[in-house]
Amino acid sequence: MWKNRLKLGFRHLWSEKGYTFINVFGLAIGLGSTLAILLYAHFHLSYDSMHSDADRTFRLFTVDKALGVSSSEVGITTPAAGPTALREIPEVTEQVRYFSQGRRLLRNGETSIYIESFAAVDSNFFSFFDFELLSGNAKTVFTGPDDVVLTQSTAERLFGSEDPVGQTFELDGNGTPVQVTGICADLPANSHIQFDLLTSTIVAAGDTNTAQFFSSWGTIAAPTYIKLSNPGNVDRVVDRLLEIARENNYGENFSLATQPFREAHLGSTEILFDNANVGKSDGGQLNNLILVAVFLLIIAAFNFMNLATARSAKRAKEIGMRKVIGASRGELVLQFLFEAIVVVLFSAIIGVILLRLVEGYIGLDVPNGFTTYFFANPELWMYLGGLALLLGLLSGLYPAFVLSSFEPIDALKGNAKSAASGQWMRRVLVTAQFTVSIAVIIGMLIVKSQVDYMQEKDLGFVKDGVIRMQLNSPELFQNAGVYRDRLNQIDGVEGVAFATSLPGAGYGRQSVVPEGYTGDETWIFSICAGNVDFADVLDFKLADGRWYDEEHTSDVQNSVVINEAAAEALGWTDAVGKELTVGGGARTVIGVIENFHYVGLRYPIEPLVIMPLGQAGGTMVIRVENRDVQEVLADAETAWREVNSNHPFEYAFFDDDFNQLFTDDARFATVLTNFNGLAILIACLGLLGLTAYTVQSRTRELGMRKVLGADVPHMIVVLSKEFKWLLLVSNLIAIPIAFYYMQSWLSDFVFRIELTIWPFVIAVVATALVAFVTIAIQAIRAMRIDPVKALKYE
Repeated sequence: MWKNRLKLGFRHLWSEKGYTFINVFGLAIGLGSTLAILLYAHFHLSYDSMHSDADRTFRLFTVDKALGVSSSEVGITTPAAGPTALREIPEVTEQVRYFSQGRRLLRNGETSIYIESFAAVDSNFFSFFDFELLSGNAKTVFTGPDDVVLTQSTAERLFGSEDPVGQTFELDGNGTPVQVTGICADLPANSHIQFDLLTSTIVAAGDTNTAQFFSSWGTIAAPTYIKLSNPGNVDRVVDRLLEIARENNYGENFSLATQPFREAHLGSTEILFDNANVGKSDGGQLNNLILVAVFLLIIAAFNFMNLATARSAKRAKEIGMRKVIGASRGELVLQFLFEAIVVVLFSAIIGVILLRLVEGYIGLDVPNGFTTYFFANPELWMYLGGLALLLGLLSGLYPAFVLSSFEPIDALKGNAKSAASGQWMRRVLVTAQFTVSIAVIIGMLIVKSQVDYMQEKDLGFVKDGVIRMQLNSPELFQNAGVYRDRLNQIDGVEGVAFATSLPGAGYGRQSVVPEGYTGDETWIFSICAGNVDFADVLDFKLADGRWYDEEHTSDVQNSVVINEAAAEALGWTDAVGKELTVGGGARTVIGVIENFHYVGLRYPIEPLVIMPLGQAGGTMVIRVENRDVQEVLADAETAWREVNSNHPFEYAFFDDDFNQLFTDDARFATVLTNFNGLAILIACLGLLGLTAYTVQSRTRELGMRKVLGADVPHMIVVLSKEFKWLLLVSNLIAIPIAFYYMQSWLSDFVFRIELTIWPFVIAVVATALVAFVTIAIQAIRAMRIDPVKALKYE
């Protein structure tokens, strides 16, 4: 029976090659696009799922309510919080701290390498998390202050094919050896904790400063994780821990909060000082992408339903004959549902093939590519098969019941009115298609405008042509002045400066006290430091006063520069000359710089203090102009080899670093643009099929019109009469929906474009033009019909 149904289905599909192509190709594009987005979503939603206790694990972080702070959630907390919670609160069963230290230099004999992520962790790290240890014991890898664990790839880079366990090497090139006690498997890509090397928080004998730091309630520095015996008690645990913190003079402006461990990746957009949360993404943007996938799938499914009902009259006699010889309505319904499911499953296979061909161009990525990721996760096969089956059922349900409802006598006489009776459904589906297409076009234009605005907006500093180099060892600090002088001699180098950090990389925060302030509340400002050349190299603009100057030798000890936001927050209309206590020492404000965006455009510009840097900082900044950058880098590398022969030459472009702040939004704009084109293509395929059907079903009428002198414009008017009203209704529905949704999306940005009428006008005109061209193609085809044959049709 099923074999016969399969033969009948394929026979029908083969007899209607044009419509089969439109259906299969449209569904393949829709399913392939949807699959790409769903694979991307699956990867991001799977973050941190490899840990067995993830459901009862929480991140502990700080809420900073001090004056001068607008973004209050920070992803770190006081070092004492975790151990105290474990010791004092019974519901807390485990805790671990993860002190992320960033980039480091490793040296083993003649081999020197940089690693991107180094962290100090509590000794129970590998018992707390389920990261795989290839060598070493989870309970004993951290028993001394100089014990380290390397990832497998780091060990291979540093030791080659040798077994590194038990061997020593230098960390940061300071001559002090550390010992490898374990090798960890390379971390999965879907972990927000990423490291190349771990060392212990065990303190060396006599190191009282470090011991005090690890037990401090007065410093906010430690990403901390806790496990609870009952996750439902998390609020009570936080309240009790805050009580204990207050007893230990925890600042009144600080509070504590928790976040479920698996929400760290997608739920931390508003959390600052979150560098340990590697690769974090925006859950809202992910939801938007999933919505785009749903839209694409809807458009593709509507195409299938439209064409199936529109072509129903072609099968009227077949249905009538089958009913005469005893076929029941149920059997016919099963036949048509079976055909629909076969088409969708075949389209799904084509969709996977198309995805493999274009996966490098769609703006999204998952580890090792989409198709590799798809075949590496067998549960995804079932998801796709289930989705295709559901789509086949839903897409074929209405056509199946319409087709099976024909009366045998009417069907055999050619009087079946399925096309007419299903006309209202086709109108609804076409309207829905164009509504979605128009809304997606509007969204794409607005998102692209916002991303362009962010990338082109004057940020208050120069980022193009700026090179960043990190100084990660005492030797590099010692040679920094010599290397700077060598760089300044290179043609094309306009300036070299030192700073503790650059805009976009994250600044620290520190308490400040303005002169004359006697209130009880705490002021907290963002803080960084730069040397005398820092303002010139990044082209900061002075609003008042001056920048640091080598001629004013007292600047390093007595002076400070603030931004306009700081002056405004303090109520200072004339800030120069006023005193500001920073970190316990009173300083005189010598300059006010114009506000610049140092945390992106989603957040307001907060008060900032720029301290003077009397020596090299952790970041060297090189500005290049009027020469090919690669030539400058070649000369810079030559100078580096001469000055720092024991260290690899590495650099980064500042604009690339800063643009990482816009990654999610830029990706969303790219994907929306790409998939918007696909949505329009699918809609056009459907419109092409429907107008082709209209031409065929009105062959005699169109032939008569041609005999009476109708030309192409007249044919376009005739064929578009119905569609123009559907397009009008689509616009009336899509425009307010798109306006509301995009207004809400833009509200997430403090600095944003203003909505204008142009994206809506462009979307309306573009959709109308596409529809006009599609209909015009069929009008030209209608004009080629031989009137004699047309009048004899049926």
